[in-house]
Amino acid sequence: MRAPNLNINRDLWFLPVVVLLGILASRTLLFQSGYFYMHDDLQIMRLLQMEKCFTDGQIPCRWVPDMGYGYGYPLFNFYPPLPYLIGQVFRWVGFDFATTVKLAFSLAIILSGVTMYYLGKEFYGRWGGLLSSAFYIFNRGHSCEHRMVLIVISMHSVAPDKKQIVERIYISPDHIK
Repeated sequence: MRAPNLNINRDLWFLPVVVLLGILASRTLLFQSGYFYMHDDLQIMRLLQMEKCFTDGQIPCRWVPDMGYGYGYPLFNFYPPLPYLIGQVFRWVGFDFATTVKLAFSLAIILSGVTMYYLGKEFYGRWGGLLSSAFYIFNRGHSCEHRMVLIVISMHSVAPDKKQIVERIYISPDHIK
């Protein structure tokens, strides 16, 4: 396997297409007014609790005060906080909670396409990377409409990176210098 080539200038024509495909896959999130239907409607509550942790000065956020029937709950000891930290950046910019959750989901979908593009490009070239990212985005976009869990979608955005790391370290260790 050849060394990865992350030449951004050559990818200048492919990455906007991947981002456009990600926006197209998350169009119901971005362009639909109001909140969207999903089975796990706790995303806004978790984002609110993350914001309360920041206003209380509890960094890193571990204990959420309003969950657990008002007694509090150690949510972020067991639930990964990174997507909610990214959502908190959108809150600081000035978006409301519903828009913040929609933007966090959309960002994860777009980022999954970009990471899959680089994985596919490493194995099959630029056109293969574009095709891989299109299949990856729309496969996930279809499955996300019923089960929208921010952690699961965010995990899918870094899964191609994990594959590249495993490939480089264990299968082809000659790439490590």
